[in-house]
Amino acid sequence: MNALSVLRRLSAGLRDVVLPSTPEQQESIRSAVRAAEAYSYHFESVNKTPDLYQPETLVRIRSGQDVTTRAYIQGRRDLAQARRAIERAFENVDVLVTPTITAPPPNTAEMNKDLESSTRLNGINIHNTSPFNVWGIPTISVPCGFTRKAMPIGLQISGPNGSEAVVLQLAQAYEQATDWHTRAPEVKA
Repeated sequence: MNALSVLRRLSAGLRDVVLPSTPEQQESIRSAVRAAEAYSYHFESVNKTPDLYQPETLVRIRSGQDVTTRAYIQGRRDLAQARRAIERAFENVDVLVTPTITAPPPNTAEMNKDLESSTRLNGINIHNTSPFNVWGIPTISVPCGFTRKAMPIGLQISGPNGSEAVVLQLAQAYEQATDWHTRAPEVKA
């Protein structure tokens, strides 16, 4: 809320916007398009030097070999539809502002507990960033505070295609109006 009050002073105003993508579209794009394209990109290296990949990464990349042509084509259709829909979200606003992640980031000890736990935590944390990656629009995250446990909080600023300058200008204006980018949390030994 503090970050929004700063942005209110720096901009022509704030308004709520409903983002267009559905979880089903995002899943189709993630599971088919991303997997198939990652596998295609890494195909030669995965087959010649699989030992150079971390085991979890290798499993994720190899999952793309099982994507059917039908699933890939449907995923590409969903991707095109999602990208058209996000452009409509900018009909009455210049940028979108969201939290970078939906929950405080885990600390190193929490991430290292076990693979299942860290995967679950990562899934929570990419909820806000993943759609913007899928939509392919310019997005930046800037520091806007710390949690009570001294973990960083980010403010994500996104704009329509071709608006990199506007996104960067607002990010810079926010950083000039605040000092979060100069602070570091107190590290406890």
